[in-house]
Amino acid sequence: MNQNPQALRATVSRVGPGGTTMVTDCPPPWRSADDRPSLRPRPWHVLSPEDRSRVQDLSIDARQTVYAGALERALASCELANPDEQTGLSLWLGDTPVGFLMLSRGTLVPAWAPPGSAVVSALRIDARFQGHGLGQTALRVAEAWLAQHWPACTQLVLSVDESNTVARRACARAGFTPCQAPRPGRDGAVHDLSKHRGSVAPLDAG
Repeated sequence: MNQNPQALRATVSRVGPGGTTMVTDCPPPWRSADDRPSLRPRPWHVLSPEDRSRVQDLSIDARQTVYAGALERALASCELANPDEQTGLSLWLGDTPVGFLMLSRGTLVPAWAPPGSAVVSALRIDARFQGHGLGQTALRVAEAWLAQHWPACTQLVLSVDESNTVARRACARAGFTPCQAPRPGRDGAVHDLSKHRGSVAPLDAG
């Protein structure tokens, strides 16, 4: 599925609140057979310099950056970490990067996480592609990647701020449930969520 990014955006983009360009009417190549957006994960460490630059251009608004953290910090962490304990996954629609997330395990897992967990963090979908379930799909991609590459990890865990209603909704739709009582955070309560890894189809990591 190789789409010309400029042609794709011209077909489906509109100007949203605050002048943000957002995707509205997705053409068929966005969707898989079950009508979910079809995302392909590509690990950060295998990307070419050109593709890395394109991932670095992913953009979210200031409020979302508070929730997800700065992309530069996440990428720097990927460069320094043991690749057996942390990896960054860029998320692609055809030849267009639309998102990013990090997976961590081992010594990088927080104390509250159940045994055998991998942590999802730094998840973001480019502002131009939000509003079409890609956040939920990204979590399913992370689950499938885990099954292939870190099969010893039987659970995915993540933390989400109570005020981040969009992320909480995406997590619920992807099957995440609370694994402990909410705890105080920087912006109200923080919800720690988990999901047992199910049986998933293999992914083309690109």
